[in-house]
Amino acid sequence: MTSRSPPPVRRHVELEPSPAQASALTPSTPALTIDAVSTHEIQRWMSQIEQCLNDICTISGDGKLNTEQKLKISNISRQEFAEVRSEFSDKLESVSKTLNDQLGEFTKTIEAKNLEIAFLKTSVTNLQRQLAVHEQNSIKNELEIVGLPEYDNENLMQITSIMCKKIGVDLNEQDVDEVIRVGPRNLHSSDSSQRKWPRPVVVKLLRRRTRDEILKAAKSRRNVTSEHVVEGPPKNVYFNERLTKENRTLFREARQWCQRVLSFKFCWIRNGAVHIRQSENRAAVRLQSIEELDQKIGHEPDG
Repeated sequence: MTSRSPPPVRRHVELEPSPAQASALTPSTPALTIDAVSTHEIQRWMSQIEQCLNDICTISGDGKLNTEQKLKISNISRQEFAEVRSEFSDKLESVSKTLNDQLGEFTKTIEAKNLEIAFLKTSVTNLQRQLAVHEQNSIKNELEIVGLPEYDNENLMQITSIMCKKIGVDLNEQDVDEVIRVGPRNLHSSDSSQRKWPRPVVVKLLRRRTRDEILKAAKSRRNVTSEHVVEGPPKNVYFNERLTKENRTLFREARQWCQRVLSFKFCWIRNGAVHIRQSENRAAVRLQSIEELDQKIGHEPDG
Protein backbone atom coordinates (compact mmCIF):
# COMPACT_ATOMS: atom_id res chain seq x y z
CA MET A 1 0.00 0.00 0.00
CA THR A 2 1.28 3.48 -0.88
CA SER A 3 2.34 5.44 2.16
CA ARG A 4 0.58 8.71 2.96
CA SER A 5 2.42 11.85 1.92
CA PRO A 6 3.11 14.67 4.33
CA PRO A 7 0.63 17.58 4.33
CA PRO A 8 1.27 20.33 1.75
CA VAL A 9 3.56 23.19 2.63
CA ARG A 10 1.74 26.44 3.40
CA ARG A 11 2.77 29.63 1.67
CA HIS A 12 2.14 33.22 2.77
CA VAL A 13 0.57 35.29 -0.01
CA GLU A 14 -0.89 38.78 -0.33
CA LEU A 15 -4.18 39.56 -2.03
CA GLU A 16 -3.85 42.57 -4.31
CA PRO A 17 -6.72 45.13 -4.16
CA SER A 18 -8.69 45.93 -7.28
CA PRO A 19 -7.74 49.07 -9.29
CA ALA A 20 -10.74 50.94 -7.84
CA GLN A 21 -9.72 50.01 -4.29
CA ALA A 22 -6.06 50.73 -4.93
CA SER A 23 -6.87 54.34 -5.93
CA ALA A 24 -8.17 55.00 -2.41
CA LEU A 25 -5.20 53.42 -0.61
CA THR A 26 -2.02 55.02 0.61
CA PRO A 27 1.36 53.29 1.14
CA SER A 28 0.41 52.81 4.80
CA THR A 29 -2.76 50.86 3.97
CA PRO A 30 -2.38 47.18 5.00
CA ALA A 31 -2.71 44.54 2.28
CA LEU A 32 -4.91 41.48 2.67
CA THR A 33 -2.80 38.43 3.50
CA ILE A 34 -3.63 34.73 3.98
CA ASP A 35 -1.79 31.46 4.36
CA ALA A 36 -2.30 29.49 1.12
CA VAL A 37 -1.49 26.01 -0.23
CA SER A 38 -0.13 25.71 -3.76
CA THR A 39 -2.34 24.02 -6.33
CA HIS A 40 0.52 21.77 -7.38
CA GLU A 41 0.95 20.45 -3.83
CA ILE A 42 -2.76 19.73 -3.42
CA GLN A 43 -2.87 17.89 -6.75
CA ARG A 44 0.18 15.79 -5.79
CA TRP A 45 -1.36 14.98 -2.43
CA MET A 46 -4.69 13.96 -3.96
CA SER A 47 -2.89 11.87 -6.58
CA GLN A 48 -1.10 9.91 -3.90
CA ILE A 49 -4.32 9.36 -1.98
CA GLU A 50 -6.01 8.17 -5.17
CA GLN A 51 -3.14 5.75 -5.82
CA CYS A 52 -3.46 4.43 -2.28
CA LEU A 53 -7.16 3.81 -2.77
CA ASN A 54 -6.52 2.13 -6.12
CA ASP A 55 -4.07 -0.22 -4.44
CA ILE A 56 -6.69 -1.04 -1.83
CA CYS A 57 -9.30 -1.72 -4.49
CA THR A 58 -6.87 -3.95 -6.40
CA ILE A 59 -6.04 -6.02 -3.36
CA SER A 60 -9.69 -6.28 -2.41
CA GLY A 61 -10.64 -7.26 -5.92
CA ASP A 62 -8.12 -10.12 -5.99
CA GLY A 63 -9.86 -11.69 -3.01
CA LYS A 64 -6.63 -11.97 -1.07
CA LEU A 65 -8.07 -10.34 2.03
CA ASN A 66 -10.13 -11.96 4.68
CA THR A 67 -13.05 -10.29 6.41
CA GLU A 68 -10.92 -8.86 9.19
CA GLN A 69 -8.41 -7.41 6.72
CA LYS A 70 -11.15 -5.94 4.57
CA LEU A 71 -12.68 -4.29 7.61
CA LYS A 72 -9.30 -2.93 8.64
CA ILE A 73 -8.69 -1.52 5.17
CA SER A 74 -12.16 0.02 5.14
CA ASN A 75 -11.45 1.68 8.46
CA ILE A 76 -8.12 2.95 7.14
CA SER A 77 -9.89 4.40 4.08
CA ARG A 78 -12.47 6.12 6.23
CA GLN A 79 -9.72 7.47 8.46
CA GLU A 80 -7.78 8.71 5.42
CA PHE A 81 -10.79 10.59 4.06
CA ALA A 82 -11.69 11.89 7.48
CA GLU A 83 -8.20 13.31 7.89
CA VAL A 84 -8.28 14.87 4.44
CA ARG A 85 -11.72 16.33 5.14
CA SER A 86 -10.57 17.67 8.50
CA GLU A 87 -7.43 19.18 6.97
CA PHE A 88 -9.38 21.02 4.29
CA SER A 89 -12.09 22.05 6.74
CA ASP A 90 -9.54 23.54 9.12
CA LYS A 91 -7.81 25.26 6.25
CA LEU A 92 -11.02 26.76 4.87
CA GLU A 93 -12.07 27.95 8.31
CA SER A 94 -8.68 29.55 8.85
CA VAL A 95 -8.73 31.25 5.45
CA SER A 96 -12.32 32.44 5.98
CA LYS A 97 -11.52 33.94 9.38
CA THR A 98 -8.38 35.61 8.06
CA LEU A 99 -10.25 37.09 5.11
CA ASN A 100 -13.14 38.30 7.26
CA ASP A 101 -10.80 39.97 9.74
CA GLN A 102 -8.65 41.63 7.11
CA LEU A 103 -11.61 42.60 4.93
CA GLY A 104 -13.05 44.29 8.00
CA GLU A 105 -9.85 46.30 8.42
CA PHE A 106 -9.79 46.98 4.70
CA THR A 107 -13.38 48.28 4.80
CA LYS A 108 -12.55 50.58 7.72
CA THR A 109 -9.60 51.96 5.78
CA ILE A 110 -11.75 52.64 2.71
CA GLU A 111 -14.40 54.36 4.85
CA ALA A 112 -11.74 56.56 6.44
CA LYS A 113 -10.38 57.47 3.01
CA ASN A 114 -13.88 58.28 1.75
CA LEU A 115 -14.40 60.64 4.70
CA GLU A 116 -11.05 62.27 3.97
CA ILE A 117 -11.96 62.70 0.28
CA ALA A 118 -15.33 64.24 1.20
CA PHE A 119 -13.57 66.68 3.56
CA LEU A 120 -11.05 67.62 0.86
CA LYS A 121 -13.83 68.19 -1.69
CA THR A 122 -15.61 70.49 0.74
CA SER A 123 -12.37 72.37 1.37
CA VAL A 124 -11.74 72.77 -2.36
CA THR A 125 -15.30 74.07 -2.87
CA ASN A 126 -14.88 76.62 -0.10
CA LEU A 127 -11.54 77.76 -1.51
CA GLN A 128 -13.05 78.11 -4.98
CA ARG A 129 -15.84 80.28 -3.59
CA GLN A 130 -13.36 82.45 -1.70
CA LEU A 131 -11.30 82.83 -4.87
CA ALA A 132 -14.43 83.76 -6.85
CA VAL A 133 -15.33 86.43 -4.28
CA HIS A 134 -11.77 87.81 -4.39
CA GLU A 135 -11.82 87.88 -8.20
CA GLN A 136 -15.16 89.72 -8.23
CA ASN A 137 -13.90 92.23 -5.65
CA SER A 138 -10.89 92.94 -7.86
CA ILE A 139 -13.22 94.45 -10.52
CA LYS A 140 -15.64 96.18 -8.14
CA ASN A 141 -14.73 99.63 -9.60
CA GLU A 142 -15.54 98.57 -13.18
CA LEU A 143 -18.68 98.70 -15.30
CA GLU A 144 -19.68 97.60 -18.80
CA ILE A 145 -21.40 99.55 -21.53
CA VAL A 146 -23.16 97.08 -23.83
CA GLY A 147 -24.62 97.75 -27.29
CA LEU A 148 -22.49 100.74 -28.15
CA PRO A 149 -21.65 100.56 -31.91
CA GLU A 150 -17.99 99.86 -32.56
CA TYR A 151 -15.86 101.69 -35.12
CA ASP A 152 -12.21 101.67 -36.01
CA ASN A 153 -10.10 104.44 -34.49
CA GLU A 154 -12.83 105.39 -31.99
CA ASN A 155 -12.17 107.61 -28.97
CA LEU A 156 -13.64 105.51 -26.18
CA MET A 157 -12.93 108.02 -23.42
CA GLN A 158 -14.84 110.74 -25.21
CA ILE A 159 -17.69 108.40 -26.18
CA THR A 160 -18.03 107.17 -22.58
CA SER A 161 -18.09 110.72 -21.24
CA ILE A 162 -20.90 111.68 -23.65
CA MET A 163 -22.91 108.56 -22.78
CA CYS A 164 -22.64 109.41 -19.09
CA LYS A 165 -23.87 112.93 -19.77
CA LYS A 166 -26.95 111.41 -21.46
CA ILE A 167 -27.88 109.74 -18.18
CA GLY A 168 -27.08 112.83 -16.10
CA VAL A 169 -23.57 112.08 -14.80
CA ASP A 170 -20.52 114.26 -15.43
CA LEU A 171 -17.58 111.90 -15.86
CA ASN A 172 -14.15 113.50 -15.78
CA GLU A 173 -11.10 111.88 -17.29
CA GLN A 174 -9.44 112.10 -13.87
CA ASP A 175 -12.04 109.65 -12.55
CA VAL A 176 -11.13 106.99 -15.10
CA ASP A 177 -8.22 104.57 -15.05
CA GLU A 178 -8.88 102.96 -18.46
CA VAL A 179 -11.60 102.47 -21.09
CA ILE A 180 -11.27 99.47 -23.41
CA ARG A 181 -13.23 97.05 -25.56
CA VAL A 182 -13.06 93.44 -24.36
CA GLY A 183 -13.57 90.16 -26.18
CA PRO A 184 -12.56 88.86 -29.62
CA ARG A 185 -12.86 91.19 -32.56
CA ASN A 186 -15.97 90.60 -34.67
CA LEU A 187 -16.61 90.77 -38.41
CA HIS A 188 -17.29 94.07 -40.15
CA SER A 189 -20.75 95.02 -41.39
CA SER A 190 -21.40 96.41 -44.85
CA ASP A 191 -19.79 99.59 -43.56
CA SER A 192 -16.12 98.58 -43.50
CA SER A 193 -15.39 100.91 -40.58
CA GLN A 194 -18.12 99.52 -38.26
CA ARG A 195 -18.01 96.19 -36.45
CA LYS A 196 -21.07 94.00 -37.03
CA TRP A 197 -21.35 92.87 -33.41
CA PRO A 198 -19.95 95.53 -31.07
CA ARG A 199 -17.85 94.33 -28.18
CA PRO A 200 -18.72 95.63 -24.71
CA VAL A 201 -16.87 98.65 -23.40
CA VAL A 202 -15.24 98.23 -19.98
CA VAL A 203 -14.81 101.40 -17.94
CA LYS A 204 -12.27 101.04 -15.12
CA LEU A 205 -12.92 103.77 -12.57
CA LEU A 206 -10.70 104.90 -9.73
CA ARG A 207 -13.48 104.94 -7.14
CA ARG A 208 -16.39 102.61 -6.57
CA ARG A 209 -18.60 105.53 -5.61
CA THR A 210 -18.33 106.89 -9.15
CA ARG A 211 -19.31 103.52 -10.56
CA ASP A 212 -22.34 103.28 -8.26
CA GLU A 213 -23.42 106.80 -9.26
CA ILE A 214 -23.34 105.90 -12.96
CA LEU A 215 -25.23 102.61 -12.46
CA LYS A 216 -27.89 104.32 -10.32
CA ALA A 217 -28.41 107.02 -12.93
CA ALA A 218 -28.60 104.46 -15.76
CA LYS A 219 -31.20 102.45 -13.82
CA SER A 220 -33.47 105.45 -13.49
CA ARG A 221 -33.16 106.34 -17.20
CA ARG A 222 -34.40 103.55 -19.43
CA ASN A 223 -34.21 103.35 -23.24
CA VAL A 224 -30.82 105.08 -23.53
CA THR A 225 -29.50 104.95 -27.11
CA SER A 226 -26.34 105.81 -29.01
CA GLU A 227 -28.07 108.66 -30.84
CA HIS A 228 -25.88 111.81 -31.12
CA VAL A 229 -22.99 109.84 -29.60
CA VAL A 230 -21.68 107.79 -32.54
CA GLU A 231 -22.51 107.66 -36.23
CA GLY A 232 -25.14 105.38 -37.67
CA PRO A 233 -28.68 104.44 -36.62
CA PRO A 234 -29.34 104.67 -32.87
CA LYS A 235 -28.85 101.50 -30.86
CA ASN A 236 -30.00 100.65 -27.34
CA VAL A 237 -27.16 101.00 -24.85
CA TYR A 238 -27.00 99.41 -21.37
CA PHE A 239 -24.85 100.11 -18.31
CA ASN A 240 -24.09 96.98 -16.27
CA GLU A 241 -21.91 95.87 -13.41
CA ARG A 242 -18.73 94.13 -14.53
CA LEU A 243 -18.87 90.41 -13.69
CA THR A 244 -16.36 87.59 -13.71
CA LYS A 245 -16.85 84.80 -16.22
CA GLU A 246 -18.26 82.49 -13.52
CA ASN A 247 -20.77 85.10 -12.31
CA ARG A 248 -21.85 85.90 -15.87
CA THR A 249 -22.58 82.21 -16.41
CA LEU A 250 -24.42 82.00 -13.09
CA PHE A 251 -26.51 85.09 -13.90
CA ARG A 252 -27.45 83.73 -17.33
CA GLU A 253 -28.44 80.35 -15.90
CA ALA A 254 -30.41 81.97 -13.06
CA ARG A 255 -32.42 84.13 -15.49
CA GLN A 256 -33.22 81.12 -17.67
CA TRP A 257 -34.34 79.11 -14.62
CA CYS A 258 -36.52 81.96 -13.37
CA GLN A 259 -38.19 82.14 -16.79
CA ARG A 260 -38.96 78.41 -16.69
CA VAL A 261 -39.88 78.25 -13.01
CA LEU A 262 -42.70 80.75 -13.13
CA SER A 263 -42.93 81.11 -9.35
CA PHE A 264 -39.69 83.18 -9.45
CA LYS A 265 -40.21 86.59 -11.04
CA PHE A 266 -37.05 88.55 -10.26
CA CYS A 267 -33.37 88.00 -11.00
CA TRP A 268 -30.74 90.74 -10.73
CA ILE A 269 -27.15 91.67 -9.91
CA ARG A 270 -26.10 93.69 -6.88
CA ASN A 271 -22.46 94.38 -6.05
CA GLY A 272 -21.29 91.47 -8.19
CA ALA A 273 -23.67 88.94 -6.59
CA VAL A 274 -26.64 87.18 -8.23
CA HIS A 275 -30.00 87.50 -6.44
CA ILE A 276 -33.41 85.95 -7.11
CA ARG A 277 -36.83 86.54 -5.56
CA GLN A 278 -40.21 84.88 -5.98
CA SER A 279 -42.35 87.99 -5.61
CA GLU A 280 -42.24 91.54 -4.31
CA ASN A 281 -43.28 90.53 -0.79
CA ARG A 282 -40.72 87.70 -0.52
CA ALA A 283 -37.12 87.94 0.69
CA ALA A 284 -34.31 87.91 -1.86
CA VAL A 285 -32.03 84.88 -2.12
CA ARG A 286 -28.35 85.19 -3.02
CA LEU A 287 -26.84 82.53 -5.29
CA GLN A 288 -23.19 81.56 -5.08
CA SER A 289 -23.10 78.65 -7.53
CA ILE A 290 -25.12 76.95 -10.24
CA GLU A 291 -25.65 73.98 -7.91
CA GLU A 292 -27.65 76.23 -5.58
CA LEU A 293 -30.22 76.81 -8.33
CA ASP A 294 -31.60 73.33 -7.80
CA GLN A 295 -31.53 73.76 -4.04
CA LYS A 296 -33.11 77.21 -3.77
CA ILE A 297 -35.34 77.36 -6.85
CA GLY A 298 -36.22 73.69 -7.27
CA HIS A 299 -35.99 71.04 -9.95
CA GLU A 300 -36.25 72.12 -13.55
CA PRO A 301 -39.72 71.40 -14.93
CA ASP A 302 -40.06 68.60 -17.47
CA GLY A 303 -40.32 69.66 -21.07
